[in-house]
Amino acid sequence: MKKPLEIQILEKKHRIFLSSEFYVVNNENSVVELKLAKNGIDDISFLDVFNSLIILDLSNNSISDISILEKFKSLEILDLSYNHVSDPTVLISLISLKELNLSNNQISSLSFLKSLKNINEVNLSNNQIFSFSDIDNLPVLNNINLNDNKISGVIFISNLPKLKILKLVRNEISDFFILHPLRNLVHLDLYGNQISDISFIYDFAELSFLDLSRNKISNISHLASLNKLKELYLSNNQISEIDIIENLKTLESLNLSFNAISDISIIAKLEKLQDLNVSGNYEITDISNLRELENLIQLDVSYNQQIGDFSIISFLKKIKVLLLNGVKISDFSFLSNMKEIRTLFLGSNDISNIYFLEKLTSLKTLYLSSNNISDIQILKDLKTIESLYLKNNKISHISILKELKFLRNLDLSENKIFEVEEFNFIVQFSSLHIKAYNNNCFNINKIHLDEKGNNYDTILNALKKLDESKKTYRLPAKVLFLGNTESGKSTLLDYILQEKEPRILKKNLGSTHVVQIETLPVKFRKNAIPKAVFYDFGGQDYYHGLYKAFLSNDSINILLWNKNYDNNQIRKDRNNQLTRDYDRNYWLNQLKFQYDKGNRKKDLEFDRNKREPILLVQTHADKEAHVRDTYKGDCEIFNIKNEFFISLSQESIEGSVIQKIGLKYLEETLHDLIQQKQIIKKEPLWYKEFLNYILRTNTENYILLSKVVSEYKRESDPDNLLLPEVLRELSQTGLVLYYKDDEDLKDVVWLDPSKTVQYIHTNILSKENIIAKRGIVERNIFDGFADEKIVKLLINQKVIFLDEYDNNYIIPGYLPLTEEEDKLYELLTFDFIEPTFILKFEYFIPFGLINQLICFYGKNKNKKHYWRDQLLFTKDNCKILIKLDFTNLEIAVSIKSKDSMSFDKLQKEIFKDILNLYWDKIPVEIKQNNIGKENINIEDINIENLISGTLQASISHKDIKTENIVKAESKDGVRSNYNELVSPDDLYISVDNKYFTSHKELQNEDRTFSKIISFGLEIKKEIQNDKEIEIRRLNKNLVIEESAILYRNFTNNKNTEKMKKIFISYSKFDDDYKKEFVKHLITLKDDNLIDPFNCDEIDLGEDSHEVIQRKLAECDYMVALVSVDLLNTKYIRDFEVDKAEELGKKIIPIIIKPCDWETSKLGKHHASLRGTNISLDKQLYLDDKIKEVSKIERAAFWTAVIKEFREKLFN
Repeated sequence: MKKPLEIQILEKKHRIFLSSEFYVVNNENSVVELKLAKNGIDDISFLDVFNSLIILDLSNNSISDISILEKFKSLEILDLSYNHVSDPTVLISLISLKELNLSNNQISSLSFLKSLKNINEVNLSNNQIFSFSDIDNLPVLNNINLNDNKISGVIFISNLPKLKILKLVRNEISDFFILHPLRNLVHLDLYGNQISDISFIYDFAELSFLDLSRNKISNISHLASLNKLKELYLSNNQISEIDIIENLKTLESLNLSFNAISDISIIAKLEKLQDLNVSGNYEITDISNLRELENLIQLDVSYNQQIGDFSIISFLKKIKVLLLNGVKISDFSFLSNMKEIRTLFLGSNDISNIYFLEKLTSLKTLYLSSNNISDIQILKDLKTIESLYLKNNKISHISILKELKFLRNLDLSENKIFEVEEFNFIVQFSSLHIKAYNNNCFNINKIHLDEKGNNYDTILNALKKLDESKKTYRLPAKVLFLGNTESGKSTLLDYILQEKEPRILKKNLGSTHVVQIETLPVKFRKNAIPKAVFYDFGGQDYYHGLYKAFLSNDSINILLWNKNYDNNQIRKDRNNQLTRDYDRNYWLNQLKFQYDKGNRKKDLEFDRNKREPILLVQTHADKEAHVRDTYKGDCEIFNIKNEFFISLSQESIEGSVIQKIGLKYLEETLHDLIQQKQIIKKEPLWYKEFLNYILRTNTENYILLSKVVSEYKRESDPDNLLLPEVLRELSQTGLVLYYKDDEDLKDVVWLDPSKTVQYIHTNILSKENIIAKRGIVERNIFDGFADEKIVKLLINQKVIFLDEYDNNYIIPGYLPLTEEEDKLYELLTFDFIEPTFILKFEYFIPFGLINQLICFYGKNKNKKHYWRDQLLFTKDNCKILIKLDFTNLEIAVSIKSKDSMSFDKLQKEIFKDILNLYWDKIPVEIKQNNIGKENINIEDINIENLISGTLQASISHKDIKTENIVKAESKDGVRSNYNELVSPDDLYISVDNKYFTSHKELQNEDRTFSKIISFGLEIKKEIQNDKEIEIRRLNKNLVIEESAILYRNFTNNKNTEKMKKIFISYSKFDDDYKKEFVKHLITLKDDNLIDPFNCDEIDLGEDSHEVIQRKLAECDYMVALVSVDLLNTKYIRDFEVDKAEELGKKIIPIIIKPCDWETSKLGKHHASLRGTNISLDKQLYLDDKIKEVSKIERAAFWTAVIKEFREKLFN
C-alpha cells in the first residue's frame, strides 16, 4: 500500500523515514494512529498535516509545547507521559478524549479536565498537583491514577460517581473520609499516605483490591464488611490484631508483612487464599493452622525466628513459591518431598548442608545467598534450574554447574573461588547473566568485576587469556600528581619528562585543566610499553569531582603542597578565578577514603603497607617565608613513604647544592617506586601490541569500535565480541574513556583521554560558552556547539547534568560561589535563620559531593537555584537549602515547613540521601519511585524489594514470575535493610549549631540510650578573600550530655525512639488545670520525651475537627483531665474518647475533680496515680471528709504524675 499523504509530507519536510510500524491507517489510507514514543522529540508542530488521528502516542520525549493538539477534536487516546508539559489547557478542546496519560510531567492545575465529559481513564501520576478544587463532574470517569503528587485534599472525589479505580499512592492526604460516597470502587490504592484511621472504608462493599501498605494503621476492624475483597495489602503498618480477617472469605492474596502480629491462626479460615505473606512479624511462634490453606500457591514467612516448627508447610501440596529467608532453623528436611515447588528462597539461614534439595527436581529459581554452603554437588540433579543465587557463601568448586542446561541467571559473588578455570562452564551458556565479584581468583589477578552489571564478558575474557600464548611484560606504573592549584604539579612533571640535558624548570607553564596524561618516556618505539603513565590533575576545585574517574588502586601518589595555601579556604587563583584550597589532612584522608573504599569493595584484607604509597612534597623551598613543615599526623596510616622540601625555581637549583640534591632525591625515590609498582604480568602476545596502539594514539576525537578492531588482533576472539570488555578494563585504569553499558556510547571509545579533556575544556567548557553563563546553559545552545557523544560523556562523568524541567544543562563546577552573588543569595535565603541540622566532618568531604547533590536534587520538578557550594530547591511543598562549607567541612541543611510530619520526614530523607551519595550509592527513593506499580519490569524486582514490601505490597504471584529475578543481591543477608545508615568515621551532627555528636556513637545501640555526649566548638575569626569568616573546629574538651532523642531522625538506633505524642483532652471549664499540667510537663519536653498537644494550639482559620482528628491519629497517648465538666462535654465523650479507642490509643485519665468517672467510658482505663483525685486531700477523702488541697499540695500531685509518666511510659 502506498504511504499516506501525511507521512509523505512529513518525510519530505523533515528528511526522515517512517516505516509502517510507526502508524496505522484507515480504509481511506489516512493515518488514525501515530506511535512516536522515545524519539527525542521536542517540537510537535509537524503534526499539523494529520487530520484524522484517533490515537496518538508521544510518550518519553522532551515535549513542553502542546498547543498544536488543540485541533484534534476526534482524538480518543492520548499518551504524553514522560515529557515536560506544564500547561495542558489546550486539551480542553479534545471533547472526544477517552483515555489520557499525562504521568511524569510538570502539571499543577487540573482545570483542563472540566470539559472532557467522555474521559474514562486518566493517569496524572508523578506531577505537581496539590488540589482538585477546580474539577467539575466527570460523569463516565472510571479510572484515575494520582500516584506521587502533593495532594492534601480530595474534595473533588464526590463528583466522580462512576469511579471504580482510584490510585493515590504516596501523597499527603490526612482526611480520606471524603471518599465515603465512592460506593462503586473496586480498586483502591492508598500505599504510603501516613493513614492511621481507616473507618472511611467501611461501606466500600464492592472493593476487590485494597492496598494500605506503608501507613500507620493499627486497627483494621473496619475491613469487616468488605466481603468481595480478593487482594489485601497491609504490609509495614502497626497491626497486632487480625481477627477481623476471618470475615474476608473471598481473599485470594493477603500481605501482612512487617507488622506486630503474633497470632495468625485466624488466617486458616480463608479457604480461597492463594498468596500469603506474613514475613517480618517477629512475635509469631506458631504457623500450624496454615495447614488448612489447601489452595495456597505462594507463602512468605521470612524473618520470623520465633517459629519452632515449619514442618506443616510440607502439607501444603499446591505451594509453588516459598520464601523462608532468615528463619534461622537448622532442619529443612521437611522440604524434601515438596516436589511442586518452582521458586524457593532460603537466604540468610546459616545453611551448610543442602542435600534436602535432592528431590526438588522442578525448581526453577533457588535463592541460597548468605549461608555457609561449601558443597553444591547436589545441584547437578536439579536440571530445571534457571536462576540460582549463591552469593556470600563458602563455595570453592563450581564446575558441576555445567549440568544445569537451562541456567540463565547466576550469582556467585563473595565466595571462596580461587581458580578462574572454575568458570570454564560458562562458555556453554552464551546468554548467561552472571555475577561473581569478590572472589579470590579475580581479586588476586586484579580483575575488576562490576557489582551491578553482568560479569559474563569479563570472566570470558579472563578465561580466553588463560588459553592464549603469553609473554611476560612489565606493565606501566600509574603515578598521580595531586594538590591545590599553584602547588607546582605541572612544573615538576614537565621537568621529570624532559629527556635532553640540561633539564630546565620552566616558568609560567599555566594550570592543568582537569587532567593531563603523559607517559615515561614521552616517546617510545612501536610495540614498546612505557615505564609509567603520569596523571597531572588540575588543582582548581571545580575539577575535583572528576578525580574519581581516574583514581584507582595500585598507583603512586605525589601530593604537592604550598605552605601559603595549606588551608581549607577560598582565594583567587592566578587567573583571578575564585577557587578553593584544601589542607594536607584533607587530601590525605580523601586519598585514604577512595583507596580503602576500593579495597572494601573487593573485600580484601589489607595492611597499611599495601596502601598506595604517598610522597608528600612541600614546594617553594626557595622562598624565605617558607620553612620545612613536617607532617605531624600518622604517616603510617596514610603510607607516606617520605617527605620532601624542594624548590621548583631554576635559579634556586642552579644556585644551591642543597636544592639540587633535594630535587634529585625526590626523582630517585619516584623512580624506585615506579620500578616497584610496575606489574610483571604474563599477558597474551596481542595485548602488548594493542596497548601500544592505544598509548600512541593522539587524538581528541572518539573512534568507532569498528575502526579499532583492525588493531585488535586476537585470534581467540575472531568475531571481536570481547573487544568491549577489553576496553572496559582499560577504562578502569584511565587509559581510555569507554562506556560499555551505555547504549549511546558503547560503539565509540576515546583513546587519548588527556587530549579529549583538553578539547572539552578549550572548545566546550570555555570561558565564552560556560563561565560567562555562570554554569547554566540552555539546552539548545549547548547542543549546538557540543557533539552529542561528548555531551553523554560529560553526563556520565557528572561534569554536567540536564535539568529536564528547565531544559538547561547545569555544569556544577562552573557555577558561581555564593560570594559572587551576595545580593541574589541573600534575597533567596533571607528567611533561613538557623540550619535545621549540620553534618560536620573532622577531615574531609568527598570530592564531587556537591556535583552529586546538584545532579540528584536538580531532577526535582520545581524551581531550583544553584551555586558551586549551595543548592536551593523545594520538595514536598517545603523550601530546602543545602550548603557545603569546605572551610569548616560542614554540610548545613535548612528546611522551611509548616507541617511537623513533613519536617521530620524530610530531615530523615535528606540525611539518608546525603549519606548514600557520600558512599557513591544511588539513594533508595529514586530506585523505588522508578518502579511503576502498574508496569513492573522484571529487572526492577530484587530480593530487597520482595521482602521489604516495596513491590510485594502491590503484586502477587499472578503478576510476576519470580524465577526471572535477576537482581537478587544483598551483602549482609537477604534482608538488606535499605534504610541502613553507614557512618563515616569522622561524621558529627548538630541540631542547634552549637553542639555536635558523633554519628557512629549515635548508631551504637549498646552504648547510646537516652543520653549522648556532644562536643562544643572552638571558634576564631580569619580573613579569606578579603572577608572575615568563622573558623569552627570541634572542641573535645567542651563536653555536654544531651538527649539522644534530639537525633532520632538521623539514626536507626531504636533507643532514640522514645518520644511520645500526647493528646490532652479537657473541658474549657478546666482550663486552669490544663495550664498547670502543661507547665509541669516542661521537664519531659526539655528531655524530648514528649510532644504534647491541646486545643489552644489550633490556629485561627483552621478546621478544629480536622486538626483534632489528625492529632488523635498521630498521638501515642490521650490524657483526659477528668471532671464532671469533661463528662458533660458531648464532643469529648462521643468523639474524642470513641475515636481514641477506635484507633487503639492508650487513654490515661487524670482525676482533677470529684465525679462518677468509674462508670463512664473512661472507667475501663487505668488512671494515673491509681485514680487519686489531685484536688482533694487523699487521707481525709478516705475518711469520707472533703478538703480541697492548696496549690502547693496540688503541685505535689502533678509532680507525682510526671514521675509516674517517666517510670511507666519511657522504660
